[in-house]
Amino acid sequence: MSKEEVFRVRQVYGPSGTINMRTNGSKKSDAILSVGRWLGDVGINSWALTREQALIALDKLEAEANGILGGDVLAEKSGVLRHNYDNWHCDPEQDESNSAFVFRSIMNTRTYIANYPDTECFFVIVTAL
Repeated sequence: MSKEEVFRVRQVYGPSGTINMRTNGSKKSDAILSVGRWLGDVGINSWALTREQALIALDKLEAEANGILGGDVLAEKSGVLRHNYDNWHCDPEQDESNSAFVFRSIMNTRTYIANYPDTECFFVIVTAL
């Protein structure tokens, strides 16, 4: 693994506690997502984006041919962002081309974010690249 690779830690809460998942992120995807609120101070090496920021970021990620594996929804309570246990995912299908996966995962993510009922929440997007 090279120094240039960036790792994000995604915290997933389950019945047996917190599990930290590491997913690769590229410099390009990090540059796109960094318009959001940095979550490093709460142990997550990623950004939380408002709905508007997330939808704009999806356009840029699609232009970079970067699919979306999923993401988490965070709610702000007393100035602190916390997981509200809502999330989405999109797995590549067998024999699916990268371009088809990028298109499908971006569309699924865009639909999820645009239709999410809480307009004040934040989204953490996990990219494929």
